[in-house]
Amino acid sequence: MVRNFSRAATVVIAAALLIGATGCEKLRARDSLNKGVGQFKNAKYPEAVEYFTRAVELDPTFPEARLYLATAYFSQYIPGAESPENMEFARPSRLCTITRRSSTKPKRGSRR
Repeated sequence: MVRNFSRAATVVIAAALLIGATGCEKLRARDSLNKGVGQFKNAKYPEAVEYFTRAVELDPTFPEARLYLATAYFSQYIPGAESPENMEFARPSRLCTITRRSSTKPKRGSRR
């Protein structure tokens, strides 16, 4: 009886820790997003990209972080400039990859 109780208690504690850790990652992701938004508002786009990237790494299901990340990359693009770095900021495949991963809902008519 005592043995079953200790096993049950261990399972409950492990589940609580797992749930708590998941919540912490989401809070850290939100914090990184907020810091990135501050950098973005100050036109510090490379720094904003770092914060938004961190937010996406912490919570891959956070669509706002992906949207801000794509916007920060695109904000660094200068129309008409032909430098390789500038063209990298506007590369459609980069932006599509970032925003495509943010979609958590299946498209209409598609089956998962």
